[in-house]
Parts: sequence; structure tokens; C-alpha cells
Amino acid sequence: MKKFALSDTMDLIQIFQPKEIYVTHAADQHLDHMAVNWFVRDAIKVLGYKGRVHTYLIHSGPDSEWPWPQGVTPRDPFALHEALDFKRVPIPRFVP
Repeated sequence: MKKFALSDTMDLIQIFQPKEIYVTHAADQHLDHMAVNWFVRDAIKVLGYKGRVHTYLIHSGPDSEWPWPQGVTPRDPFALHEALDFKRVPIPRFVP
């Protein structure tokens, strides 16, 4: 199964030849999201991909407490995440 997922990921990169790839971060604690990161990481390494790779975090923290609030909450405002980015600016939490 892993072989096919990696092969499919490589095929997509070769067919579409993206200048940028957006993929879940390696620290994401959701198993599917971790796997996507691994397949993209391995595919770009094998292919020698030279474009930019951007990562984003969906689930992190003890018991995947981030993002917050959890669930569908379209009327609730975004809350700030305790973590800070490199510029020391609070990172907003996202509604799933």
C-alpha cells in the first residue's frame, strides 16, 4: 500500500509540476496527516523537486487539543494559539 501511495504522489508531482506544494506538517498528530507529509517528503526527495514546500499544522498538542474550538463553530471567533511563530506573533487557531 505504501509503495502505491508514494508512486501516486510522485506521479501527481510529475504531471502537475507545481511551483509550490502545501502539505501538512510532520508534527501533525493525526495519522493520515502524518502519512501525507511522509509521502510528499519522500516523493520530492526521490524526484529532486526544486520548488517551494509549505507546511501547515492541523492537529497538535496533548490529545490533539489544537485546533480550538473543536467541532463546527461558524459563529465563534477564532481564539489565539499559545504557540508563537518565529516573529513572536500569536498564531491563530483554526476552526476545523
